[in-house]
Amino acid sequence: MKAGAKNIIACDRAGALYRGRTDNMNSMKEWFAKHTNEKRLKGTAADALKGADVFIGLSGPGVVSLKDIKAMNRDPIVFAMANPVPEIQPEEAGPFVPRDGHRPLGTIRTRSTTRAASPGSSAACSTCAPACE
Repeated sequence: MKAGAKNIIACDRAGALYRGRTDNMNSMKEWFAKHTNEKRLKGTAADALKGADVFIGLSGPGVVSLKDIKAMNRDPIVFAMANPVPEIQPEEAGPFVPRDGHRPLGTIRTRSTTRAASPGSSAACSTCAPACE
């Protein structure tokens, strides 16, 4: 957020986190609800992805579908990082998620399944930078 990211919407299994939500909350989710989702979007992760530029997943298998990715803005950046099974398989996502940490580096987007601060994450950010400009 300090780097300038805007309109961040955090989600959990129950959907978007927003100020005033009481279902399935804890202190960390309360922090995200307070500091993100200024428009207080309610709904599923699929609802939050409509028109989004970036998806950063750290959840579980099958959370994102190709339909969800296609509902994002043009040339979306997708980090499907759930481990050991990502939110969407690269084979399902086509060109949007061509790397899962076990396959060769893709030409459009990358993904790292090990840890957020790994050298692979730095490479992923370098690869995505031109798409973010």
